[in-house]
Amino acid sequence: MPEDVQHLTSSPPPFSSSVLFLYNYRGRRVVASCEVNYQRAIQKCRDTFAGISDDSIISFFTDELYCSNGKLAEISEESWEEAVLVIKSVFVVVNRRVEIIDPPSSELGVNRLLLLPEFHIGDQTYSFQIYVTPTTKLRKVVKEVASEMGIEEAGLFLTHQG
Repeated sequence: MPEDVQHLTSSPPPFSSSVLFLYNYRGRRVVASCEVNYQRAIQKCRDTFAGISDDSIISFFTDELYCSNGKLAEISEESWEEAVLVIKSVFVVVNRRVEIIDPPSSELGVNRLLLLPEFHIGDQTYSFQIYVTPTTKLRKVVKEVASEMGIEEAGLFLTHQG
């Protein structure tokens, strides 16, 4: 094969801290430098993706690790440094508490209810917490769940298991 064509078909270089990395969050895909330090990777996500607050809990998931057999798995802080050397991308998942309180009800001291909506990415299930009052409209809940998942409200299918 001619040398000028050979470089187009060769394998990509192994990934290390000095190369580019793909962060996926709420349907947005951002190529940025790979952070080998877990806490710096979390900070990079806060800096890169608007709306991730300082009190939000960030987790990283990938399906590229040999040990997970192509299934999505969370990368622990303990294994982060080793994992980022062999993967090209992560899914960023943010867990946070959300309060949807109707002001008149909360002023009257009405009890709050805790909802734990679940959503699915591949074979994995994730959840977050939403506090509401008994008078909170379902439309507000739908809007917040869609916002947390990064999808349009029309793309949301709510079911009740009870």
